[in-house]
Amino acid sequence: MTEANDETITTTIEVKKELFLKFKAMCVLKELKLSAEIEKMIAREVEGYAKKDDFITA
Repeated sequence: MTEANDETITTTIEVKKELFLKFKAMCVLKELKLSAEIEKMIAREVEGYAKKDDFITA
């Protein structure tokens, strides 16, 4: 297990098993880091909301 720092968060999500296994296999085949790919997807979603002006910041 890796050490967490102030700039990261560890979380648990629920996802369909078959979908996750396909995603994991894709990352292995392309030699991608699973967590890095998930982080990129989250960033794309957040940026998409920000562009739509319906993203509320605290």
